[in-house]
Amino acid sequence: MHKINNQKKAYNFINAGDLCSFSGKLILIRDQSLERLKNEKKPPISFENAVVFFCGPTPTPKSKITGSIGPTTTERMQDYFEMLFKLGAISLIGKGGIKDKYINIFKDKGCLMSVTGGVGAFLSKKVISSKILAYEDLLAEAIREMEVDDLPCVCVVDKNGKKII
Repeated sequence: MHKINNQKKAYNFINAGDLCSFSGKLILIRDQSLERLKNEKKPPISFENAVVFFCGPTPTPKSKITGSIGPTTTERMQDYFEMLFKLGAISLIGKGGIKDKYINIFKDKGCLMSVTGGVGAFLSKKVISSKILAYEDLLAEAIREMEVDDLPCVCVVDKNGKKII
């Protein structure tokens, strides 16, 4: 299992199909915030060396850091991949695979990781901290930063453009 983080070099030796464990800061983003970001002249946050997790957490229960953090279907986000890499993202995390025509976007830029759906409550136990960074009015779809420790994922598209699903 590969230990990965927010350093770009951590993704150089990961191949499609490899199991990974991510520790570090994630940028959480979803459909509405991606659409708003696309129309901004200047992004409200930096995506430099960001690992972007397509996720909108459920409401936070009392005495918890966050609610459930189940992944969003990656295929719905694929029109935004190129924009996120241009803004400086180094890896993307979602649920499931993508259409073949989007595979080349990952070549020499980063990896696509996948998290199993239905395990959002389990994943929330991996969260150390959480805060809203932008678009607070979008509630669950606001852009957030979450620091996690040992978040399990699998590489589904690597930096060479190889994919497993």
